[in-house]
Amino acid sequence: HEDLTRVIKKPYVEDVEDKGRPDVVVAAEAWRAYLLRNKSIIVDLFQGQLKSTLVCDHCGTRSVKFDPFMYLSLPVGTSAGQAGSLHRSLQEFTSEERLEGDERWHCPKCKKFRNASKKFDLWKLPPLLIVHLKRFSYTRRGVRRKLTNNISFPTTGLDLSAFCVGDDPDPPVYDLYAVINHHGRGLGSGHYSAFALNPAHNAWHCFNDSRVGRIDERDVHSADAYVLFYTRMTKQKKGRDPALLERKEGAPRVGPPSRMPPAAPSEADRELSTRSIGRSNSRRPSGNSVASAGDVALATAAGGAGNGGDAGGSHGRRRSSSGAGAAGGGSERL
Repeated sequence: HEDLTRVIKKPYVEDVEDKGRPDVVVAAEAWRAYLLRNKSIIVDLFQGQLKSTLVCDHCGTRSVKFDPFMYLSLPVGTSAGQAGSLHRSLQEFTSEERLEGDERWHCPKCKKFRNASKKFDLWKLPPLLIVHLKRFSYTRRGVRRKLTNNISFPTTGLDLSAFCVGDDPDPPVYDLYAVINHHGRGLGSGHYSAFALNPAHNAWHCFNDSRVGRIDERDVHSADAYVLFYTRMTKQKKGRDPALLERKEGAPRVGPPSRMPPAAPSEADRELSTRSIGRSNSRRPSGNSVASAGDVALATAAGGAGNGGDAGGSHGRRRSSSGAGAAGGGSERL
């Protein structure tokens, strides 16, 4: 993001306060202020806006802030092997959080630390949405572990309308176009592979080091899925499946404009992809050795920092790494 910025000289920008004004006005002002210091193709394609609401239990004072995000960092549960879904993770991310004890909020009206409630909502969503599944957490003994929960996620028709409270007239519906997988148990070691959709033939492929093979769409879902890449769709076609949507005008053509019948993988493709994935679990290079496909995509996701680069200050406390962290928040970072 910093290397691609179109801003020559960054002006000083103060935090935007709501002061009881309508959310639409405050959100627009906060986004304009952010663009004064952050303007690049990364912002255009990958960044959105979160609404954060804090309410004091004692006096009822309400504070609303709008912060940019590069990716959504979602919880996958706390028990290893527990099945879940992307929809459930989004519900947990946008659920109300209690701030008590050491996490109490300093109320500007009471001038004291008070118990409070905090809630995140999606306000502005980008053309390309990155979803990071928080598969690493700390145990009570401070040991980092990987959560191998199988999280189900849709490949077409991901509808975020229930979680988005902004005023965008276009429906926030997305199709999956890529997945980064992490194989192994440790964050500092293991192996990365990637699945990506070829829009010309509507066919999925596995990228594993120097090996590439075609796979079935059902093979895209696994307990190793770590980062999901979605492209926004809009303008529903009449007389067709509701999940089959025409691309938003002007949006990058990453996924297919229409869903063609997927080409079946050949026997050679199946053998190659099966052998590649098998090798990835057995090799598990030590240290930070990872596949180049994973490196490139992760670098893209992390390029502008978790909060979208030059974002404003945090609004209260972020959720812990085991809870619904804010975009890019928590102990686990891309």
